[in-house]
Amino acid sequence: MNIKDNIISNILNMLKDENIDHDKPLKILNVFYDTKIDTDTLKDNFKNLEIIDYKIENQNIDNLNLNTINLNKSFDYIILFETIEKLINYIMFLVNIKKYLKDDGNIVCIIPNIMYKDILNNILKGKFTYCNDGIINKSNLRFFTLDEMINLLDMGKYNVNKIMAIVTSTTPQDEELINSLCNISNEGFRLNFNTHSYIISGSQKKDKTLYDYILSE
Repeated sequence: MNIKDNIISNILNMLKDENIDHDKPLKILNVFYDTKIDTDTLKDNFKNLEIIDYKIENQNIDNLNLNTINLNKSFDYIILFETIEKLINYIMFLVNIKKYLKDDGNIVCIIPNIMYKDILNNILKGKFTYCNDGIINKSNLRFFTLDEMINLLDMGKYNVNKIMAIVTSTTPQDEELINSLCNISNEGFRLNFNTHSYIISGSQKKDKTLYDYILSE
């Protein structure tokens, strides 16, 4: 399973875990910058699901231009696929898009992990090459570790409800590298080194919420 298929599978499982009534209308805003995730799997599982795709064209934005129709408090979920790391005013953006969420709605951020083993392996070889796709994307303005992702949602005034790790397979060479990195840091970072991206779900901040960590193979 490739990374994008893994991500959409985890989002589907997240929706199922929340015991959403499949007969109830469900509305999702799918926001992306370069490429979007295929949401057909979600549509196949929720017959009354409406998904609106929104492609961001300008990195210097702090809101979504949805003024043509009244969509305030319209969405159950806003999915941000590899978007936050590409925006200049990323905190203000997170704050401003709340107006499109229902009071009990959730934001779902998919953010690449700069602590991923392949990235650290290249850095140790003196390489930090930007590409058209992947974690070190030419469009990226910043990079995040898991702790900084959590801080990001906190600054945007969201409670973190769930964190899902998109974990990849490892080779013996990968395991040797990860073991060395854990010896330098600590064993608690092992999962971070093997995680390509994180899916973080957050609700509008009203009170303190405990984190629910869900690991994905």
